[in-house]
Amino acid sequence: MSRNPLLYGRGFCFGFRFDMRTTAVLIPVLVAALSAQPLQNAIRERIAGFPGTVSLYAKNLGTGAAIGIREAGPVPTASTIKLPIMLAVFDAVARGQAKWDEPLTLTAQQKVAGSGVLGVEFSTGCQLPIRDVLHLMIVLSHNTATNMILERFTAGAVNAYPDKLGIKTTRSMRRVMGSGPAAGFSAAGTLPENRKFGLGVSTPRDMVTILEPLDRGEIVSPEASREMLAILKGTAVIRGPMSAA
Repeated sequence: MSRNPLLYGRGFCFGFRFDMRTTAVLIPVLVAALSAQPLQNAIRERIAGFPGTVSLYAKNLGTGAAIGIREAGPVPTASTIKLPIMLAVFDAVARGQAKWDEPLTLTAQQKVAGSGVLGVEFSTGCQLPIRDVLHLMIVLSHNTATNMILERFTAGAVNAYPDKLGIKTTRSMRRVMGSGPAAGFSAAGTLPENRKFGLGVSTPRDMVTILEPLDRGEIVSPEASREMLAILKGTAVIRGPMSAA
């Protein structure tokens, strides 16, 4: 059973848990009050018997102290790729390449299983503004909404924003697969060596490299950063805090 929490609080926790038997765990965490060595020891003790591979990176935003376990190693992102997708959309709007009230049309090809209301309650052909679709993508981790966004902005365009931040190891690969073949590949997604990553690839350190300037108001603009943080906080309201168990 996989779990896709997208969670923000003061001293971020932005995590993703994959199948415990076979897949890496990606848990980048920025903690407001972090004592590095005792925490690292506690984490290593906690994961000692874990039947899989754990990757994480944590940084104290006040002191700069950091800890990491395989923090620079690439792992499949699954739904955490939706964070860079959100950044790219805000950047496109800021540069006048899109408008928040621009309608996106729901198509049958965009619908995927496990996508809630857009997959079941909304008819093919209905239209929603970009802002609403983006909120669904982040707050509910909505896969159909993600496909609607990637249909409009493309996985390749998403990858241009991490490049601006100097991040070369975070890449959106493609749209979310439904019953048909995978589609909407970026250049990185067409490479045979990247097929194992699925929707995207990143590292725990990359995620912190995104979240830290976001907390400082340096992603796109101070106003955009505040709005993105508010959206991330909505995931905790809707889904509740991520369990440490």
